[in-house]
Order: sequence, then C-alpha cells, then structure tokens
Amino acid sequence: MSISLVSYCSPLLSRVISSAVLTPFFCSSVFETVQTSITGEESNVWEFIYEGNTRYTHWQSTSDTRLLPFPVICIPTVVYHGLHSMITHNFLSKNYNSKSFNQMKIRLINLFVADILLFPLELIIHR
Repeated sequence: MSISLVSYCSPLLSRVISSAVLTPFFCSSVFETVQTSITGEESNVWEFIYEGNTRYTHWQSTSDTRLLPFPVICIPTVVYHGLHSMITHNFLSKNYNSKSFNQMKIRLINLFVADILLFPLELIIHR
C-alpha cells in the first residue's frame, strides 16, 4: 500500500512544485505575448526573464503596479496542474508500459477528459 502511495504521490508532488516555481514565468509569457501582439514589436527573452523574476519578488499588492501578488497567481495554477495530473493518471490502466495502440488511445482520451473538465479553471488562470 505504501509503495503504491509513494509511486502515485511522487510525480504529483513534483508536478505541483514545478508549477509553483514556473507560475511567474507562465504569467510573464502570457503578458509578453499579448503585449508584443498589440504593439507589433519583437519579443525579448531578457524582458521575459526579468518580468518572471519581478513577479517572484512581488508578494503584496500596491497601488503603483498592476501585478497580482505571488500567492494569488500561484494557488490557482498549482491547483490546475495538480488536478490535471491527478485526472490523467487516475484513469490510466495498470499496464501502461506496453506501447500498444489501445494504450495510446486511452492516454489521449484521458488528456482530453482532463482538458474538458478543467477548462473553466484554465480560463480563470489566463484572465
């Protein structure tokens, strides 16, 4: 029982931690994409990295900036990626290691179901 619990929680925990670390860069990427498409200027990698690091250090809301505090943007993103990982891994069959066509169909259906169920939460994150 404990081995299966560890084997189930380990990938989920790594997914949650990595999404928490990458959340400011997700936000920065969306912001830079919208900004460059509106102004028509080229995207700069250094601005993307600078904006992501700025979002790490922004923990409180102030009136001089429109940045959301880090916990406000981190919590929905971590919940989304954690739920997505749980949904896709819960419905997988036990012998997923075989590379058969049926297993690929099951994986595709699992990803499709997870995307449909979590679409409203994804909209909240991107707004």
